[in-house]
Amino acid sequence: MLAIPLLKEVSFNNLFARSVVEQHVDGKVYTDNLIHPKAFYVIHPYGMSLLYGNVSDDFFHYAVKDHLLGCNGRKKSEWLQVFPSDLEDKIDNIIGDKMRIFDSAQDQDNSGSSVVKHQRVNFKFNHQKFGQFRQRINLNDYSFCNVDKNLFNETNGSVVPNNFWNNASEFLKQGVGIALMVEGRAIAVAFSAFMHDDMLELGMETKSESRKRGFASIVTAKLIEYCIEKGLEPVWSCRRGNQGSYNLAIKLGFEPIVCLPYYELLM
Repeated sequence: MLAIPLLKEVSFNNLFARSVVEQHVDGKVYTDNLIHPKAFYVIHPYGMSLLYGNVSDDFFHYAVKDHLLGCNGRKKSEWLQVFPSDLEDKIDNIIGDKMRIFDSAQDQDNSGSSVVKHQRVNFKFNHQKFGQFRQRINLNDYSFCNVDKNLFNETNGSVVPNNFWNNASEFLKQGVGIALMVEGRAIAVAFSAFMHDDMLELGMETKSESRKRGFASIVTAKLIEYCIEKGLEPVWSCRRGNQGSYNLAIKLGFEPIVCLPYYELLM
């Protein structure tokens, strides 16, 4: 399948798309031509998507454009990335006044817009900076457990294992998750959203009533230690406007290395 070798040419973090094209999770893959494909549009069930390859004008104008604008029966919002970078100008030009540029300093009024253009940040893990954070905490002061079948099914929220894996069985076989326990309750989880080769992309969620108490950094540090022990590279990416995730990444020793266009396709 050409979707895989072409995906290897994408120069930024695309583990979510790999999870789909390598069939680690159920998703959707569209192409410009079933016999001689040159371009692909991959949608992860969480809502992230990637357009990549040699995208012809015909494919862009007669298929991609309608999808971006929601004119093809698209049922939910998406967060789109594109490769190569010249596709950014194509999208900006074809969407025109139907696109708004995200500005965190202004109130968000999406009326009349079909697309909001954000930025997505890719980070690089810095062992030394993580070590400095690690010296300030004692993980032995906390209680942890592995995410099992029950926790997989019962953990609710936006960034939780059951939003990134088909089912508990596949997660327990291929992934890993750690829960921070307080009085017998899992109040925060950190888990592998995607795992490929020696890379583990981190996901984490804290129960709403337990936020702003440092629990996200504690449980994620525990999973990062697991990565280090197993020889895995911790991977982090987030929307630049997600200040909580961005700050947490910096706190744990990640360094921003690139900002990329990130299109929110509205419903």
